[in-house]
Amino acid sequence: MRFLMLAIVALAAWQYGPSLYNSGKAQLVSAGVVQGPVPQERPTVVMYATRACGYCARARRFFAEHNIPYVELNVEGNSPHRAEWQRLGARGVPTFVLGGNEVIKGWNEQRLRQRLL
Repeated sequence: MRFLMLAIVALAAWQYGPSLYNSGKAQLVSAGVVQGPVPQERPTVVMYATRACGYCARARRFFAEHNIPYVELNVEGNSPHRAEWQRLGARGVPTFVLGGNEVIKGWNEQRLRQRLL
């Protein structure tokens, strides 16, 4: 599992470059992964997103503000992640996969709070 997470993080870093989002706070988010300690009880978080999506930007801020590590996969154009996003039955972004099996379609801050905080 650790190897899979490292592979996903490396792919996200390669795809988005060194600084996807800077919250302007002490917390920096690099390639969709929050730096810092990770509580063990939290499920892994994968977010399927696009760069221009306003709700995706809200999710990035939410994760940064709450120090929640996540992996962001871009589904724009001919992205290699587009097919897996479609297999989830998703039609819009953001789409979240928590713990490898729970799918949240669309921005739902209340549900993310319940599951991650």
